[in-house]
Amino acid sequence: MTPRERYLAAVDREPTDRPPLDLMGTACGLTDGALRKLKSLLGITSADRLFRQGANVKAMNEDVLGALGVGARRVWLRQLPEESAAAQGERFTDRWGIGHARRGAHVQQVDWPLANATAAEIEQYAWPDLTDPRQVEGLRNEARQLREAGEYAVVGRSPTAGFFEIGCALRGMQQYMMDLVEQPAVVEALSEHIVQKQMELYGLYLDACGEYLDVMETGDDYGSAMGLLISPACFRRLLKPYRARLNALIKSKVPHVKIFLHSCGNVRRIIPDLIETGVDILNPVQPVPGMEPRELVREFGRDICFHGGVDTIGLLRQPVQQVGEGVAELRDAFGGGAWIAAPANHVQDDIPPENIRALYEFIADTRCGP
Repeated sequence: MTPRERYLAAVDREPTDRPPLDLMGTACGLTDGALRKLKSLLGITSADRLFRQGANVKAMNEDVLGALGVGARRVWLRQLPEESAAAQGERFTDRWGIGHARRGAHVQQVDWPLANATAAEIEQYAWPDLTDPRQVEGLRNEARQLREAGEYAVVGRSPTAGFFEIGCALRGMQQYMMDLVEQPAVVEALSEHIVQKQMELYGLYLDACGEYLDVMETGDDYGSAMGLLISPACFRRLLKPYRARLNALIKSKVPHVKIFLHSCGNVRRIIPDLIETGVDILNPVQPVPGMEPRELVREFGRDICFHGGVDTIGLLRQPVQQVGEGVAELRDAFGGGAWIAAPANHVQDDIPPENIRALYEFIADTRCGP
């Protein structure tokens, strides 16, 4: 099978000769330091492609993806020049009005602009215009060339964080969580504005290049290592309708595209709800209690593809041989289909580059089925 055939077969939950490989998607990328170390190990000297500022995962390298055998290529929304310039400072404000500051190699939020706002004040907030056409300059040609080459699956990289995450960032997570119980009208006011803006942005993106995409990424973190951040009932009442609305917009624009959702932690109790909203691929399948691959495949493998699964906290910090053993266990647990192998979160600077290389080599050498 070709990398593209393998990747799309897994998305459609069909058998593959070996697990397809992925990297540089939503929350499964290489931090800047990890990328530099891996390039040095692989002897790659080509220039990186910078796709954003204001984060510690902001560049990719085509030669690295090729050396690792990654089966997909992503099309990134263009960051506006003024936003890129601002995000290179020690402190900056993003398009949502949220303040950030550099803390070593990382960027952290330092301001919550709607922390004390009422529902009425939320209506009057200076909501951003996300429809600047400069964001999609060249996207159509880039996506078309990737599709016509036919070598890799073409994936639309998520152009924005999730509406739940943005709501937490605007209000502060503690306040937002209290709002879910005490002030649902505030949550609904936030979600109405955020999702409307996101739909405008996804519409701009998909109108530019959607016909050439195989997969469209979205993201929103609903879980922790211990379980859901909110109850299933709360999710269904206050968040699920907006997730369904966004997914419906994507499908209306590009009916053939598969919808990818990144949601960290143990989200098992709402997987049926995510499927109902139109999610086709679930990432990152973190190795936490409740997200055991065998059980996930048994319960949901007919209806959804799993993406990720490789432990970046424990497994990738072990000796190389243990990395191989862990890969074999994952292959057996996920079976011969419905799994795209990838890190279960961003690969951090302190993960040995030898282990990253070994991970992809071990998966490339494995085989599915008897």
